[in-house]
Amino acid sequence: MSDVVLFTPMVEKTAQENLEAFIDLCKNKLAVFGKDLSFDDLVWDITDTVQARGKIARKRIYFSVWNQGDDPATHPMPEPFLSFSKAYVRYQHGFKPIIDQDARVSSLRAICAALGEIKKFSPLDVDGHVLNRAAQLIEEKYVPERAYRLG
Repeated sequence: MSDVVLFTPMVEKTAQENLEAFIDLCKNKLAVFGKDLSFDDLVWDITDTVQARGKIARKRIYFSVWNQGDDPATHPMPEPFLSFSKAYVRYQHGFKPIIDQDARVSSLRAICAALGEIKKFSPLDVDGHVLNRAAQLIEEKYVPERAYRLG
């Protein structure tokens, strides 16, 4: 596992500047999922860095919206939420590695969908209303056990 890099927001910076610094840190300084990870790709192949016992299938993370149809690679999350989601997944995996990355990404998809309902796609626009709506969307889409885990 690579060295832990902590992000410390600067109080003298705006929320937008801190968001940009967080994304930059995760994109350019973290080696979580491998140093050669192409951060800008819509699909991350993490097979070689996230080992699941007894699994032989490729492990991929798709940074796509809900209801993307047959090919999630053609329906990316809108910016700047896309870059934030990638940074968040990479950063969180450094602190708490999990095999089921879809749990993290599904929660982010729900937040993205809730933001879309108010026609905003910045993580800076997330508030209590957006989080409550995301929880409702998760509850509508998943069985109770899965919804609980995603919440």
